[in-house]
Amino acid sequence: MKLPSISLNQEDVLHVFVKHGDKMLLSILVVTVCGLLWGGVHAIRHETALPKERPAAISAEVKKTEQHITAVKKPPKMVAKKINLGAEIDKWRGITVEPPKAVSLLDKPLFAELQKRTQPAVFPIENLRAVAGIVILAVKEKDKQAQAQAPLRKDPNRDIEAAPGNQSPRAGVNPRPVAVAAVPEAAQTGGRIVPYVIVTGLIPLTKQFAEYERCYASTSMQDKKRDLPIWSEYRIERLVIAPAVREIWEPIDLKLVAKQARDEWRGSQIDPLTGEFVLEDALISAANPFAGETKPGKQPVAAAAMSYCAALPQLNATAWGSETLHPTFVAEVRRRMNEKKAAALRPKDEGLEPEAAPDAPGAAAAPGDNADAPPDQGLEYRLFRFIDTAVESGKTYRYRVRLSVWNPNFELPLQHLVNASIAKPPKLPSDQSNESAAVTVPGTTSVLARCLRKAEKKALKKDMVEVLVLGKNDLTDDYSLRSLIAELGGLLNVDKQLNKTGDQRTRGADIVTDGVLVDLRGRQEDRSEAATEPRSKKPAPPPEPFELLYLDAEGALQLVTAADSQAQVERYEGTLPPLSAEAKPRSGERTGQPGSLPGFSPFDETPPRK
Repeated sequence: MKLPSISLNQEDVLHVFVKHGDKMLLSILVVTVCGLLWGGVHAIRHETALPKERPAAISAEVKKTEQHITAVKKPPKMVAKKINLGAEIDKWRGITVEPPKAVSLLDKPLFAELQKRTQPAVFPIENLRAVAGIVILAVKEKDKQAQAQAPLRKDPNRDIEAAPGNQSPRAGVNPRPVAVAAVPEAAQTGGRIVPYVIVTGLIPLTKQFAEYERCYASTSMQDKKRDLPIWSEYRIERLVIAPAVREIWEPIDLKLVAKQARDEWRGSQIDPLTGEFVLEDALISAANPFAGETKPGKQPVAAAAMSYCAALPQLNATAWGSETLHPTFVAEVRRRMNEKKAAALRPKDEGLEPEAAPDAPGAAAAPGDNADAPPDQGLEYRLFRFIDTAVESGKTYRYRVRLSVWNPNFELPLQHLVNASIAKPPKLPSDQSNESAAVTVPGTTSVLARCLRKAEKKALKKDMVEVLVLGKNDLTDDYSLRSLIAELGGLLNVDKQLNKTGDQRTRGADIVTDGVLVDLRGRQEDRSEAATEPRSKKPAPPPEPFELLYLDAEGALQLVTAADSQAQVERYEGTLPPLSAEAKPRSGERTGQPGSLPGFSPFDETPPRK
C-alpha cells in the first residue's frame, strides 16, 4: 500500500492560519500573563525590605555602634585565685609505690650466677690527625761551640689560640742572638732546623673500662690486676704519598726514635698536661704483667719508646703551642687554665694556697687514699701523641696506628675460661685506626717583606723593592735572613753574581726559591715616624699596608705582608749581613741596596748628611 504523502502549498498553510490563528494568539497571551503574575508574586515574597533593613533601623544600628566604640569601659577587678600550689603540683608527680613490708628471703637466687671469662674487645684509637711544620730543636753539639741562649719566651705565632693545622716555616723558628759568647764544653748545645709531623688521636679509655667491666664483673675468677686494661706498645705506620707509586705502609721503629731523642735532644719541654689527659703509668706496661718471668731472648720495649703521649723536645727560645694537642683537648685545657687563673686571684682561705686546695682544678689526690681502687677515669678519652722528625720537606705523609693490651686471660686455668685458645696470646691487638689526612711538610725557606726608612727607600732605584728571604744557614743549622733587590717579574733567588761594583743587589748566602715577584701594593717606606702633616698639623691618615704577591716554585700565588713578617724580621734581623764596603755609591748614582749611608746611623733618629 502506498504511504500517505504530505504536501505543503500556499493554500494549505493559509487555510491553517485562518482556521487556528486566533487560538495561537490566545495561547501566547495567556503564557505572557502567567509569567508577569509569577514575577509579581516572587517580588512581593522575596524582594520586599525587612524591618531591620529599612533606613530607620540601619541608622539606629549605626548610632548604637558609635556609642559602643566611644564608650569607656573599665576592666573588672582581677583578683588572683587562691589555690594550693602543693596540691596542684602533686597531681603531676609520679605515683610512688611503696615496697612490701614483709621481707621475702626466697625472691632471688642465693648465689650470684657466675660466668666464665671471655676475651674482651680492644677498641682502636679514634680521630687520628696529623700536623706538619718546621721547628728549631735544641740539640746537643759536641764538635761546635754553642751560642749564648736567649731567654725563653713564647712565640706569638705558636700560642694556645692558634688553630691546629699545617704550620708555615716561620711559625717554629727562633731568633739567633747577635752577640756570640763562648760556653763551657759540658754545656755546649745548639739548634737545628727539623721538619716534623705531630700525630695525635683519642684513646677510648672509658669505653675500654666499660668493656672490661662487662666481661669480668660476674665471672667465676676475678683479679683486680687482670680485670683492668693494661696497654702494651703500639705500632705506628707511615705512608709516603707520591704520584705513580704503590702505597706501602712502613712501620716506624720506636726504639730507634727513643734512642735518637736520648742522644740528640737537649731535653724535654715541661708538658702542661696532667694525668687526666694522658694514660697513667699504672695502665701501661712494657713487660707482660701477667707472666711470671720474661722469656729469654725477648727484652721488653723501653718505657720511652712506648709512651702513648710522646714528650715534647725542647725548642730554641720558643715553646710548643696548640699543635701538640688534639683539637678535642684544646678547649678543655683553655677552660682549666682560666679556672686556675681565677682560683689564683681569689683570696686565700685559712692560709691554704688555691693550687694546693683539695677541690682546686687539677689538684691530685693524696697518696695512699684508695690505693686498690681503679684509676679515676675522668675524661672519656686520653691523648695519643707521636712526634715524627724523620720526615723531609716537600713530601706528603699519612699515618695510622694499632694499639694493643695485655691479654687478661693469659695462662689462666681452663676451668675459668670459655675457650682454651683465649689464654694463649700474650697481647690483644686492636683494629687499625682511621688513616690521618694527608699532610705536606713545608719547606725551610720563606719570603718576607718589611718597610724601610725614608733614607733607605731613597737609596733604591725606581721600581725596585727589597725582598727578604729566610732560609737555613748551613754553617749554624739555624735560620738567617737574606736581602734581595728585585723588580716586578724578577726571580727571588739570592745570587752573589748579581752584585756589581757600587750596586749590591743581594746580601747573605746564596739560596734558590724559584719564586717570581708578580705584584706589589702599598709603599715600602715606613711612615710611622711622621705622626702629623707639616702644614695642616692634622693626624696623617694611616698608610696603605705594604704587600707582595709572588709565584712560588709549585705555581701557586703567595701573599706576603709586612705586618705578618714583622715578628720574623725583628727576630732574625741580626743575621742579615751588613752592606759591603765595596758597594759605595758612585758619583751621581744611588745604590740599589738599602743600608748604611754616609753619615747615617740606623740607631740615630737624625737624617743622613747630604
